[in-house]
Amino acid sequence: MGTPEVLLMHSVLLPNTDRVLFWGRTRADQTRVWDYSTAAGTYLAPANQPADLPGLDEFSSNIWSAEHTILDTAEGHVLVNGGFTPNKAFTFHPATLTWERVGDTVGNRFYSTTLGLNDGKVATLYGSATKTIEVYEHGAGWAAPIAMPASMNHHEYYPWTYVLPDGRLFIAGPHDPTHRFDLAVPAAAESFPTVFGNRSTGGEKGSSAMFILRPPDYRPVVMVMGGNPAPARKTAETIDLADPVPTWSAVADLNLERPQQFTATLLPDGRVFVGGGIIGLPDGDACEIFDPRNPGAGWALGPVMQRPRSYHSSFLLLRDGSVLAGGAPPDADPPAVYTLHERYFPSYFDAVRPQITAAPGVVNYGGNFVINTPNPGSLLEVVMLRAGSVTHGFNMSQRGLELVISGTAAGSITVEGPPNANLAPPGWYLLFVLDTDRVPSEGAWIRVTP
Repeated sequence: MGTPEVLLMHSVLLPNTDRVLFWGRTRADQTRVWDYSTAAGTYLAPANQPADLPGLDEFSSNIWSAEHTILDTAEGHVLVNGGFTPNKAFTFHPATLTWERVGDTVGNRFYSTTLGLNDGKVATLYGSATKTIEVYEHGAGWAAPIAMPASMNHHEYYPWTYVLPDGRLFIAGPHDPTHRFDLAVPAAAESFPTVFGNRSTGGEKGSSAMFILRPPDYRPVVMVMGGNPAPARKTAETIDLADPVPTWSAVADLNLERPQQFTATLLPDGRVFVGGGIIGLPDGDACEIFDPRNPGAGWALGPVMQRPRSYHSSFLLLRDGSVLAGGAPPDADPPAVYTLHERYFPSYFDAVRPQITAAPGVVNYGGNFVINTPNPGSLLEVVMLRAGSVTHGFNMSQRGLELVISGTAAGSITVEGPPNANLAPPGWYLLFVLDTDRVPSEGAWIRVTP
């Protein structure tokens, strides 16, 4: 129902809601909310905009090309910093749809990556003008910048960064070589050259995802795919960072060359969905899906997208397991020309899906909790996916964790909570149960916190 009014270049799934916060190019009323609690959906304007805050206007509050993540707070505030501002930071309140300004960063953070850490704080990394990392603590502000070694200076535009099960960080691209490092000792970073080299000649092209971490060993396997250099356009590769000597290895090629931006999106059944990244066509061409548990099958072609989705597009997993796609092209004003959104419904929408009838809203590390479900004996897996925060071809918050089912009773299962914060950094997740055919339920919101 209605039209987007602004470009879906940036998108964030708002915790404890069926709503998506999104925004795009420079304008005073830059942000919108899409409410998908009804089948038609509704577009809403927030109660205020960053430009409405004291001392700011549409240019000094411009969060186009910013970075963002969801904080570990009871409300699930969204932290947004950098972009064309370039050092300002804001929080968005999902409960009241209001913007608030917080402290500035020291460095200019254009095209940086922001993600949650294992201690509940948030790191913002690199960017086009800054070769440091800054850490944010809600209520306390930004700490002094952390200097990074010159050998990592090639990382700049939205580096594809993940928290690993041992607490270290891993930058998987888009530029080569990739690096694993301890934030406390960045000078000791390890370097891992890729098979196909850079995924981008500038900016950031292609995409990346870390497969769902699964017990008992929770091996962190990261995939990169696509990009604009010739060797990257149709290729994909993975690295298993649990190996004694991790190395990148080629996996099955994509069916289609994807030289532009697209977003690799984790589905609750563990598959990786990609769509877009193809230019010069009247539509977006076919999407593709890769199953990490059946890598020999390669990439399965899916339906053709109605519209091109490349630079300034965004793909975001919704609570029901569908994928929202929006943005590009065109990306110019006036609002009437903005491309309508579309939505992908994976194959499990054709199946009878299991249900979560009740689950706790908050869980802690190391304990057990109960999920109520009508057919507990039919369930095979329980999975948590972190609420997404997407822009420029990368979901900065995306990660998944399979939980151990420790008991089954009439109408319920008992599940072991996340073992530690390295596996599931504090914050907001969608909880899914999956049956023996790997068909997932709709997600239930759950906050993981110490």
